[in-house]
Formats: sequence, C-alpha cells, structure tokens
Amino acid sequence: MPDPSVVTTVISTVGTLLGALGGVALTQGTSARRERRQAERDRRDRRCDELQRACANLSESAAQLKMTIEIAAQRHWRDMDVRLGAVQEHATATGLHAAQVSLTAPEEVASAALALAESAGRSAATAVKSIDLAFQDDICLGGQMRSAPDLRDLDARLAAFQLAARREVTGGPETGNTPDPGAERRRGGEVTRRVE
Repeated sequence: MPDPSVVTTVISTVGTLLGALGGVALTQGTSARRERRQAERDRRDRRCDELQRACANLSESAAQLKMTIEIAAQRHWRDMDVRLGAVQEHATATGLHAAQVSLTAPEEVASAALALAESAGRSAATAVKSIDLAFQDDICLGGQMRSAPDLRDLDARLAAFQLAARREVTGGPETGNTPDPGAERRRGGEVTRRVE
C-alpha cells in the first residue's frame, strides 16, 4: 500500500497542474474571443471609413457639377468648350461615386446615391443641350447657355443623399432639419455650446 503522504502529494500536484492547465485554456479562450471581437470592430470601422469617404466623394462631385453649371450659365465664355468638358467630367464622376456608394451602403443610402447620380446626369445633359458654341476654322470662339438649367431637383437629391448618408455614417439627425452648430443646450443645469 502506497504511503499516504505520497498519495497526498501526487493528488495535490496533479490538482495544481490541472488547475493551471484549465486556467491557461480559459485565458486562451478569453483572449481568442477578445481578438475576434476586436477584429470585428476593426472591420466595421474600416467599412464605415470607406463608406464615409465614398459619400464625401459623391457629395463633392455633385456639388462641383452644380457649381460648374451655375458658373457656365452666367455669361458668354470664350472657353465654353472647356467648361462643357468640366460639366461632363463632374457628371461622370458623380455617377462613378454613386455606383461605389451603392455597392457598400445600406438600401436607403444606396437608393439616394443612385437617384442623385440620375439627377446629375439629367442636369448635365440639359446644360449641354442649352449651350451654343461658335466656331471659326474648327476653333471654338466661345459660347453661352441659352438659359440656365433648373437645378432644383439636383439640389433636392443632393440634400436627400446627404441626410441619408449622415444617418448611416455618423448617426446624425433623423429629421430633415440640420442641427445648428451654434445651438445651445442645457445639460445638468448648465448651458453648454454644442460643437458638431
């Protein structure tokens, strides 16, 4: 019969080893879960950053298109052929950025992006059709728009897209009202300035 002190020592040693191994397994399992959660957060953050960049690019190209059309409609320009090319370039960029947004964004933002691109294309086509160019010996002498195109639909689509994008990307306002960056609010009995 084995010595009781040896049995006690063996049991104690085996118990300590099993406890240590269990602790290591528990720690590794916790670390693995933590790493998976961190990787998922990183993926979400990257997706959000990519969507935010794509939305900013779309807003920028649509705003540039609008500004280019408005400036071209102001008077006769000697370089109207160059301005016409810029209108077409911004309309194309708007369509490409809208396609990029539509591939990564949820339905509401994707639909708003595609509607904005469609309106941008119509606005550009209307602007191009209304331009009269003068040529002499195949050299453009300039041109002028017969009438300024109506850009209200483009404005409305751009505003709708920006609102949908703000809701998705930054968790912004749910209504059509844009918050006033200088608005004051009361918190804990003291008035603070809101910084957006």
